[in-house]
Amino acid sequence: MSATPPYPPQPYGPPPGFYPPGAYPPPSPRAISGAAIASLVCGIANPLLCVGAPVIAPLGLILGGIALKQTDGAAARRGRGLAIAGMVLNAFGLVIAGLVVFYFSTQIYTAQANEDTRQAGKVDQDFYFIQERLRTYWRANGESFGPGGPVLAGEKSRFARAPVNGPKVSGTLKVSDLVIQDDLQHPISDFSISATGAKSAIIRHGPSGRALRITNIEKGVAIVDFGQ
Repeated sequence: MSATPPYPPQPYGPPPGFYPPGAYPPPSPRAISGAAIASLVCGIANPLLCVGAPVIAPLGLILGGIALKQTDGAAARRGRGLAIAGMVLNAFGLVIAGLVVFYFSTQIYTAQANEDTRQAGKVDQDFYFIQERLRTYWRANGESFGPGGPVLAGEKSRFARAPVNGPKVSGTLKVSDLVIQDDLQHPISDFSISATGAKSAIIRHGPSGRALRITNIEKGVAIVDFGQ
């Protein structure tokens, strides 16, 4: 008679999938909010990508707001702390980006204002150079701005004396009759002259809109303004 083979050893504990009465399987872990992670990444990237901070920071704030909604409630996703950290970093980055933009905008504005002031000073120097030549012309032409006076262009001194036998102005008096380009700091074509009375005239600089209004050429009374 053959011996009965031994039974294989039985494992201890309940079989797989068996839970005692009243016990439930452990809950599956909740997924992490992708928006929270993206918001945090944007917040970290702000100081690394300073140029893109004005775009990245608002995007990070939007993603952080979405993540806060996703991580709120019983069935919410994980990552609420990441969302809050991302929003804080992005808000800070947005403030810093605004300050940087304000600083550079102020610097550019100040530099432009200084350049405009410097150019205006050069225009005024040209104005008074032309004015002195105009006064010399007015006196040499019998106290008249009309044609027939001496051409002063090419004279070396600002307070030039009218040449005795030099060429005469024919037609309307022009700036080029009084000065040459080397006398001025701006193109001679930018300036124009128009008589407004027996002793008054206006010298205009077209590009800047500035004008030298001469009320008494004999005494050199004039004022610079922006009138046309």
